[in-house]
Amino acid sequence: MLELILKVQKSYDKYRLEFTKQDSLTYIKERGAFIDITILPYKNIQLKTTCGPHNNKGYDLLNKEIHHWILLNKYHDYPKGKPTKLIFKYQFNEGIHFLTFHKTYTE
Repeated sequence: MLELILKVQKSYDKYRLEFTKQDSLTYIKERGAFIDITILPYKNIQLKTTCGPHNNKGYDLLNKEIHHWILLNKYHDYPKGKPTKLIFKYQFNEGIHFLTFHKTYTE
């Protein structure tokens, strides 16, 4: 199964997940793509991508539940300019992008 790395980013007063620009172009391909993301056992969230390569960056996943999950796990607590990177398992099936949280990325 393919793994994608998403970064935790601040968006005004909330935190979001951001795909890399390359992954956005290669896998997601369009703004408003339907994403089914699993962030906790038995916790699925369905949402659509926002922003993206037209803004010279990757697509975002912005949602209240994702924001709270980021805070709960302290993924927002990173040194300035070095956002937390999270690894998600990725699958695409019948027009839906599936992401399942796997682990924190360490360099």
